[in-house]
Amino acid sequence: MPKALVKALKKKYLDQVNDEDETVYIARSNSRAVAIVSQEKMDWLERALKAKEGSLEYAIARDQLIKRHVLPDDEIVESDDDYWGQFKCKYFSTTFTSSNGPLSLIVTIIDDYMEKMP
Repeated sequence: MPKALVKALKKKYLDQVNDEDETVYIARSNSRAVAIVSQEKMDWLERALKAKEGSLEYAIARDQLIKRHVLPDDEIVESDDDYWGQFKCKYFSTTFTSSNGPLSLIVTIIDDYMEKMP
């Protein structure tokens, strides 16, 4: 392959990495491969790996990786009575329903608490 063609292809692939945030995979001999990613994508991958799962740092890095299509998006949760039922109060008589929502829960918890105060 002529050097000029190799140089042009290399530039094309590197431009895809920089401009389009693509990952370029290069197959090598002996079933090995190399991946070329942008520095920004690599930074977010490293942040996600170093952060403790459940931390704010992890959540931010995870969101950035979802935005860059490295990770799949989260599933959408249906907001029905089953969903709100998981927030059923242990100490009060209040249960979430899709019709009353979070604001109603707060008001009901305060009312329940005030009734049970000495």
